[in-house]
Amino acid sequence: MRYVALRGGEALSGDRWEALTALRTGGLQTLWVDLNGAGDDELAALGREFGFHPLALDDCRDRQHRAKVREFDGHFFVIMNAVARRNHGRPNLSVVELDVFIGPDYMVTVHRSAVPALDDLWVQAHRPELLKQGADFLFYYLSDLLVDEHFPVLDWIDGQLDRLEARAFSDPDRALLTELFQLKRQLIALRRSLGPERDVFNVIVRRDFPFLRPQVYLYFLDVYDHLARLIDTIDTYRDMLSNAMEGYLSAVSNRLNEVMKVLTIIATIMMPLTVITGVYGMNFERMPFLRSPWGFYGVMGGMAAIAAVMLLYFRRRKWL
Repeated sequence: MRYVALRGGEALSGDRWEALTALRTGGLQTLWVDLNGAGDDELAALGREFGFHPLALDDCRDRQHRAKVREFDGHFFVIMNAVARRNHGRPNLSVVELDVFIGPDYMVTVHRSAVPALDDLWVQAHRPELLKQGADFLFYYLSDLLVDEHFPVLDWIDGQLDRLEARAFSDPDRALLTELFQLKRQLIALRRSLGPERDVFNVIVRRDFPFLRPQVYLYFLDVYDHLARLIDTIDTYRDMLSNAMEGYLSAVSNRLNEVMKVLTIIATIMMPLTVITGVYGMNFERMPFLRSPWGFYGVMGGMAAIAAVMLLYFRRRKWL
């Protein structure tokens, strides 16, 4: 547990429950408490300290919830999602659930994995200028950071799509198909995460929550616009990915047709040659050219002439 608070124009921070309890009785202006990997005991202490609703605390204990917002007596509760940043040029697309409580003068965040946006905000929150704007503005800054973390991920996906589209027509193989399906799963995961989150901010901007001042709603509308743009971009990328997969299947089909055409031509040329060799393989004593010293060369020359005539015919018909 860690906290940062504004009291008397000064930003104070700590990591002990006793100090936090004593600090809350001293006339705080804004407080942010962050719990990473909180267990049952810490969640129970959190509920006693702030009077959170048991249903909201149960949501903090369980994972894998959809993004949602709930209003309770004295506070409201929001579940959001975050993605990690790039790792060696490749983003980690695992989704991290973040639970947020917002009250009249405080914000409490609960999560079980590292959230880079929280670390950025934690550094900024030690500036009194940020805390002076209130807990609702602090929640807006956090929401904006969480949403904007998705843009670098989509930029990386855009580059991957360009590369895979080029390979789909120039060098289609099974490895390409595997990459296409992996990228498709990542886009589906992002869409499944951001869709409910957009609904959350749609509710926030359309309802009067008791601890959000009117001047803050315009900022949350900006977050909602960012989410709408992200979802539109994801839908566009999914269409591009479908086109790339269709291009891969078309290229593979064309390649197979070319191979089949070559094999068919070879088989067609070999058909009359097989007939000739079959005839001369029969066990008759008297056959044309059988005893001639030039018989073998004559037959081989005839077979070569037949193959050349057939190739010329195929080329004139533009089958080659």
